[in-house]
Amino acid sequence: MTFAFQGGGPTLAGLDFYKELVEYQKKYNSKNIKVNNSIQTNGMVIDEQWSRFLAAGKFLVGISLDWYLGNIRDTGFDEMKNSRNGTGFVEVSKIIDPECRECRHFQLCRGGCRRTREPFENGRPVLNYYCSAYKDFFDYSGERLKRMAQYLMVRNG
Repeated sequence: MTFAFQGGGPTLAGLDFYKELVEYQKKYNSKNIKVNNSIQTNGMVIDEQWSRFLAAGKFLVGISLDWYLGNIRDTGFDEMKNSRNGTGFVEVSKIIDPECRECRHFQLCRGGCRRTREPFENGRPVLNYYCSAYKDFFDYSGERLKRMAQYLMVRNG
């Protein structure tokens, strides 16, 4: 079984989220099914603590270099990450449209990928381009997914 986290800056969920996830995977995997985790990120918040956790958990990590903060051929990753553009990118990415925060599906989509919240208005990301599609999908499948998760938890004891 593979858990893949991507889109919308999965590291914004925080390291504690992933630590708890791994604990749940261990607790409820009574059949000892092989579990793999992967995360796709722009790497902006990956520090020593994140690195140790991801390595210890054998996460497959994909780094997206699509955030236009510099040229990796000319500038090192740490320099780009800590540059004014880099830190600004992270700060602006944390801004979530108020309509998103109030949505019943926010914990599932978390506002989506920053690229689909552009162009900005007044220096702030707008509502995700795919917002209505996310709502339709989660309205249709959310309860089914929840029931499936509950069934698996009961079945695996």
